[in-house]
Amino acid sequence: MSTITSANSSLIINPRLLGAFSGLLPAVAGVGIRVQGYASDDAFATEAVDTAEARIGVDANMSAGYLPHLTKQVITLQADSVTIPLFDTLVGAQDSLREVVFLDGILTLPSLGKSYALVKGVLTRFTPIPPAKKVLEPVTYEITWNTVQPAPVTV
Repeated sequence: MSTITSANSSLIINPRLLGAFSGLLPAVAGVGIRVQGYASDDAFATEAVDTAEARIGVDANMSAGYLPHLTKQVITLQADSVTIPLFDTLVGAQDSLREVVFLDGILTLPSLGKSYALVKGVLTRFTPIPPAKKVLEPVTYEITWNTVQPAPVTV
């Protein structure tokens, strides 16, 4: 019987390093980034995606068509997460190159016996400075994935 705990989940992100890219990301070259230090109320989430468009004509006949789609994933980290410097390195590399660095990843949810292959993503949005209130607030990173492929996993 499965549970719904997220405490045993893991998210690993791998930059696709090609030629000149690898020298700009020495902290993560050849090694996946294991995301750690999630915020207390939010860890990661994906937005709903539209997979089809449906229309109805004035004669009440429906037409529909498949829509290719991207999946946006938001990762929320505490302001002191050890993963933030790795994301900062990724942003710095993209800024230096004036080019995107593509990512792949794997999200594992042992409580549900599922994993997700995250394919050809790019960092599309991030919070550069944590909001300062009584204490520093969490920051977010948004990765847009080309495909998300679910698969069973044995625990």
